[in-house]
Amino acid sequence: MRRKFFVPADVVLLRTGAEVPSSAFDTICRAVETLLDQGHRGAVYELVGMARVPGHQPAGMSGAVLERIGLLQNGLLHQDTAAVVDAMFDAEGTSVVVAAVFA
Repeated sequence: MRRKFFVPADVVLLRTGAEVPSSAFDTICRAVETLLDQGHRGAVYELVGMARVPGHQPAGMSGAVLERIGLLQNGLLHQDTAAVVDAMFDAEGTSVVVAAVFA
């Protein structure tokens, strides 16, 4: 019997070279936009840290905020979420700036 594997038809190529399904990309971008609109800049800062530094734990209530909005699941960041967030922001020192996402 031949197995069929799911291959996403629509993928987004990020500026980092990573590819993510377009549906995941849309969902992640909307969640991050919601965080920014609601003034959760600290949670965004921690999200960028988690995307870039393995084992980084969010400070304060940021983890709960990220869980509530769906960017973390059981305290873990999904690989696609990390890829999109990594491409979405430029970070230097303690500054985090929104960047061009696409390649």
